[in-house]
Amino acid sequence: MTQSKTTKRSLMASGLTLLVCVAMLIGSTFAWFTDSVVSTGNQIIAGNLQVDLVHVGGGAGGKDVSLADNPSHPVFDYDNWEPGYTVMETLRVENKGSLALQFRLDASTTDAVLGAGGENLADVIDVYVYEGAGDAADTDSFQDMTPANGWRNAGTLSALMADADGLAHGVLLPENAEPKNEEPVGSVQMTVALHMQEGAGNEYQDLSLGDLTFTLKAAQYTYEADGFGDDQYDVNAEYDKTDNGDGTYTDENGQLYVLYEDEYIAVDADAGVAGLFTDAAGNNYVSEGMAVNYVFSNAEEGENIVFIDDVSFSAAGSAPYLTAENATVDLNGRTVWVNLGENKNSFGVTGDGSVVKNGTFRCTGSRADYPLWVTGNIGKNHVTVENVTVEGGMQVTGTVSATLKNVTITANTYYDVYVAQDASVTVESGSFTHTGNMPHFYFFNYGARYNPTVIINGGIFSGGTPTYAVAPEFSDNPYTFTNNLG
Repeated sequence: MTQSKTTKRSLMASGLTLLVCVAMLIGSTFAWFTDSVVSTGNQIIAGNLQVDLVHVGGGAGGKDVSLADNPSHPVFDYDNWEPGYTVMETLRVENKGSLALQFRLDASTTDAVLGAGGENLADVIDVYVYEGAGDAADTDSFQDMTPANGWRNAGTLSALMADADGLAHGVLLPENAEPKNEEPVGSVQMTVALHMQEGAGNEYQDLSLGDLTFTLKAAQYTYEADGFGDDQYDVNAEYDKTDNGDGTYTDENGQLYVLYEDEYIAVDADAGVAGLFTDAAGNNYVSEGMAVNYVFSNAEEGENIVFIDDVSFSAAGSAPYLTAENATVDLNGRTVWVNLGENKNSFGVTGDGSVVKNGTFRCTGSRADYPLWVTGNIGKNHVTVENVTVEGGMQVTGTVSATLKNVTITANTYYDVYVAQDASVTVESGSFTHTGNMPHFYFFNYGARYNPTVIINGGIFSGGTPTYAVAPEFSDNPYTFTNNLG
């Protein structure tokens, strides 16, 4: 605790003495007696929560292997399983930090090969855990893995993978901590055996678990006390959510989440549309092209659509087209791939008041041009494109107007922006790079009643100056190009 004290003392005297003092002090500076106490060396240091999973004796020469440092190291590595086969490995959970923690060891598989009738190899592999007082290495055979010898049959691998408590869970205090309730300190070791059931039939031949992944999760544990003596302040600490690889996450209770603007948002998966998720407020989160097409086709005014994964539109007729007004399409840092060459795909937006933002558009296929298309012929709709990168340029056509803010457009073959019919483009900011001798903007006006327009209020342009050209066959038709940069 820092203490500070300042004392001020006034010296008083009788009348004559006071007058003499005043005379002597005329033209002088007053000085007060003062005192202070300074406390240095105070420390406010955040504790660290750090955990490791070690494969005991799993390395070359029987050395231990840290899975935190070697995440691709396999714990169980055998490719010729048969009924009755057993393998045993020892794992150690280590508290490498300064805080008490709770942990959970999960197992999951990807790319499993199932049988014709849905048979899963994980259904016929039992998991045994050693809980004895001696050394599990003294176990000579599967017949010795009995409760009397300290072994427990924890269930099938598939059941444990689905268990909310994981394969194993517990608490672990940091090294040198003083246990309150006999909690383990520093590390805890467990020996796990996998055994293929003798009753597994021929239908399990040639099946595979795929990639078996062990994930050790840790969270704060109620051990350290705060300044009020309360050691329950972190009683609600949660484990990190599991990344499902498709833009969604799952907590220990199986609840789905998406991560948006640094916040986990609970969502429900659509039962009929793959890659579509919805939160309680009705916002849509999409991770597949099918979901984007569905939401765009059924969108209502004010719809919010957030991308949670990169999306590709490569099949013929698969390009999305959004007509809803005042909709927001947040690419959320993701990339949209479209194929204009073979399949005439482009990402189309026309709804008045709509916004497309925060992501990248790229082309795939033989033609690397115009993955983004702002278009429409119903009134003078307005669309805003902001914080977007477009590789291959964009089209603005029909009767719509588009405002471009902080966009980065690079032309691959033709122009940065292709403007046709009665469309208009206003550039507020961004970067525009043309290719070869091609201009940044290109007017294509096939009707004398139209007046395609480009207004430059800001931006950086390759070559130093924004340039444009007009389709020769329609050079007599109106167009407007206004450069307010001077």
